[in-house]
Amino acid sequence: MKRSVAIHGMTPAFLRWAIWHPCELRPLEPRRFADQTFRVLRGVRELSIAKAERRCTPKYCFHPSSIENADSADFEDGVVLGFRRAEVAAAFGGEDRLESSCHGCAANALSEQIPGASAGCFGFLSTTEFDLQKLLSGYSQAALSKFDLVSAIQNAASNLNLETELESVLGSGRMVWNRLWKNKILTAKQLKLVAKLFDRVAADFTDVLPRHVQVFRAAVKACLANQYPLHVELVPSGFSDGQTWSLNASCPDCGFEPTKIKKLQKCIGCGRIGGTSEGPKFRVLGIRPYSHLAGIIGEKQARKEVSRLT
Repeated sequence: MKRSVAIHGMTPAFLRWAIWHPCELRPLEPRRFADQTFRVLRGVRELSIAKAERRCTPKYCFHPSSIENADSADFEDGVVLGFRRAEVAAAFGGEDRLESSCHGCAANALSEQIPGASAGCFGFLSTTEFDLQKLLSGYSQAALSKFDLVSAIQNAASNLNLETELESVLGSGRMVWNRLWKNKILTAKQLKLVAKLFDRVAADFTDVLPRHVQVFRAAVKACLANQYPLHVELVPSGFSDGQTWSLNASCPDCGFEPTKIKKLQKCIGCGRIGGTSEGPKFRVLGIRPYSHLAGIIGEKQARKEVSRLT
């Protein structure tokens, strides 16, 4: 059976983030905390969003594409993507425990945008309108606008005359975007600076501010209000061939991607001298918890189940 993958084609640079806070659903492992939080809780989030969007029967949740295809003439040739609700929830003590843990949690930044969402304490901040959360779940996306978060942050810093504060809190460098994430774990002082910049961006792009930027702003505010550290990891742009995801070479300190690579060059982002780090390669993630339901309950039963929602 062909594996369904999350990433295929070009990917923009983006920021992984996760709020460090007491949580009974996940272990607090500091190494690559943002990525590990996503891996542990991605199924919890998908379950809650499927429920909020009414894509669930009592036993199964279905991918949006499967529901759309169920109404088409070629549904007989389609693939039903879904998962068992109980299998996702059982690892965390059941759906009632998930809801009691996440709903009302101060770290659930996503709940402002999607009422009823669980596991809203992590996310992906793209530098464009590209929605990484949708990408990693295999959802289709509309054509991108010209929204450029890197330029928006740079302009916000200039308009607010923050260079003195930026140098005091983050150190020297030319690219504000890259300097913001050098420290990997943001302190309250750094978070206040991030909040100023993103508040200005939100004011400048009121009508076109992408949802993932709004969720990140909510996460920063939650951290400041509750004294939670925010873990961040800047991921360079890259390309996936459907099997391997290759990231571009970048500065090992701030993640800046130079257009030309020299052996001993000064980083434009943070001023580091010493060249770049070769971009790593990863096996492309699947769209877990979604899978081909026909392989679990049979093709006929899978189509019967999804047809109940159409």
